[in-house]
Amino acid sequence: MVEMASQVKDLALDMLTMVDLIVKENVGNSVVLSLYSKMVFPFLKRKILTTDDKLIKENLEVSYKKLKPFFEKKQKKELLEEGERLSGHKLHPTLRNMGDFKETSEYF
Repeated sequence: MVEMASQVKDLALDMLTMVDLIVKENVGNSVVLSLYSKMVFPFLKRKILTTDDKLIKENLEVSYKKLKPFFEKKQKKELLEEGERLSGHKLHPTLRNMGDFKETSEYF
């Protein structure tokens, strides 16, 4: 019997749904897509629903730590853009092309 989804399971299912969309948009082979849709996705969903919340939480923490640097850079980029917008001045091109600023501008 499948138990009701907790918040942690809901988050894991949301992530699975995002991956599902990527797979469906990028798999061109109809046989592979059919197998994925009929077997793999339902299997993964069932496994999430039947896995202990503690284990899911531990795995989500690993995912968070891997994603955190990307979103910190995205936030920095947004703050720089907001500063430019509020001041009415663009950051000097020399500064924009320096290490962290240049890397930050490439995110999202």
